[in-house]
Amino acid sequence: MRTALAVALLVAGLLLVTIRGVLGGGPDEEAVFVMTESLARDRDLVFSPAELAELSAHATIWQDAVRPSRDGRYTAVYGPGQALAALPFYLLARLQSPERDVAVRWACGLNPVVTALTAGLLCLWLLQLGFSRGVATAG
Repeated sequence: MRTALAVALLVAGLLLVTIRGVLGGGPDEEAVFVMTESLARDRDLVFSPAELAELSAHATIWQDAVRPSRDGRYTAVYGPGQALAALPFYLLARLQSPERDVAVRWACGLNPVVTALTAGLLCLWLLQLGFSRGVATAG
């Protein structure tokens, strides 16, 4: 268990040290962030004209990340899972500061946390299967 925890912490540390801290991965990343923002503010997944403007300002090919809904408003092409998972991070950021950049940094922290937990669980699983500590850590 200690080895798996150490692997998770190591992976989390490496990812958090190398994180961009700002959006830059493209329209997908920005659309998920705007979805999270819309969930927190409006309690829906529909993009307002202001949110569409924000999305187009930060993503060059944002049209691939959104689609019109039946009533003419726009939604993301993705399901709500990642936006829901990022919501606690976003809300913590808003408690810290009203600045959008702070919320972006916190919301982008979801992926390193999930990746670190996955690495720790994989290590634990390999240990329970009987692999050596070195093999489980390398895995």
